[in-house]
Amino acid sequence: MHIRCREEKLADFHIKSKEPETDNEKILREMQEWDKNTIYKKVIEVAPKGVLKSGKSYDWTVSVDITDASKPSRKEENHVIRWEVWAGIDVPGNDPDSGWIEFEVK
Repeated sequence: MHIRCREEKLADFHIKSKEPETDNEKILREMQEWDKNTIYKKVIEVAPKGVLKSGKSYDWTVSVDITDASKPSRKEENHVIRWEVWAGIDVPGNDPDSGWIEFEVK
């Protein structure tokens, strides 16, 4: 599981150029912006490595301490502080994951 906090200010938002971007250029630009704007990140192993059996259901619960992070969620016209969580499982073939899901920190 990955947790991150990103801070974006109006000046950080991308201003589109007149020339169209290729798909690869867009992906590279977005990756650079994500990394530049990330002010907190933490990776947590929720469950140990093991074998999951087909047809069974599994649940994991984890408590996460982010007291070392100093910024609460914030949404204003020119300033955003966004907290997100991503969870996935490593399996042969296509690794299923949740995608980035936003949550609020007060």
